[in-house]
Amino acid sequence: MGVEEGVLATIYKIIKKKKLVEIAAKAGISLVKSIIERPAINAYLEYQIEKFFYGWSDNENCPEEISKAADNIVRLFNSNKLSPKKIAIDGVPGSGKTSLAKALASKISMQVECLDHHNMDKELFFNKENTIYEHHRLLRTQDLDNFDVIIYIDEPIEISMKKVLLRKRGAYLVDIMDYEKLKQIGLRAFYSAEGESINISESYIKVKIKPIGGFKDIENIRNEIRRMGVDSDNLRKEQALFLCIYGKANKGFVAYINPWAYKKEFLSSLITALRQ
Repeated sequence: MGVEEGVLATIYKIIKKKKLVEIAAKAGISLVKSIIERPAINAYLEYQIEKFFYGWSDNENCPEEISKAADNIVRLFNSNKLSPKKIAIDGVPGSGKTSLAKALASKISMQVECLDHHNMDKELFFNKENTIYEHHRLLRTQDLDNFDVIIYIDEPIEISMKKVLLRKRGAYLVDIMDYEKLKQIGLRAFYSAEGESINISESYIKVKIKPIGGFKDIENIRNEIRRMGVDSDNLRKEQALFLCIYGKANKGFVAYINPWAYKKEFLSSLITALRQ
């Protein structure tokens, strides 16, 4: 029995001798206080308060490095005599997807479609021409042959997490999401597509232009699963990617949730309630 199991066993014995409702109430209050004190949750609550009193606008200034990266991407398009009609941008929260999408759209006269409020577990229809689509689960859930160009922002997760904390909006994601898992699945989805991976200079951005035969990402992933001796016909793309990397099919937003995000706070609050 590990240390944590021993602590839980001791707590259970004590609870049997105490009033369960009273202990739960005290533990709950203590837990809420300790969670609110965490930097990520604190930043998110500040954002909600500021939004309530002052409103919120997404017209944030574009970082200089993002603008330069967009210029380099445009030069890449020009050198390949390419005028893309549909572009997909992916990357973990905080990596700069929205900023890059807006900067690039302004330079090549395209519009931006943020997919944050769409159900990414379903197949989407990308009917709009001259549009840049962006979401942190876009490449791993959708057929990439819908796009002329795919972009993945391979920024170190430590940098992305710090940026989320600074902007406050969505800061709670730093606590509850497994960023490493998010990135690994996203990169695998990017590399599953056919075509040369082009690194944009002075940035963490990777670009692929659709080959004549298409990206064939879903076909490539299914073939990899079959080589593992598994029937992939009933698996969705994200499930297959999880199976390739972690040996177990999984999908959806909850697949990236860290169930032990507040384990320390939970145990501490319960012990404090018992002592009281």
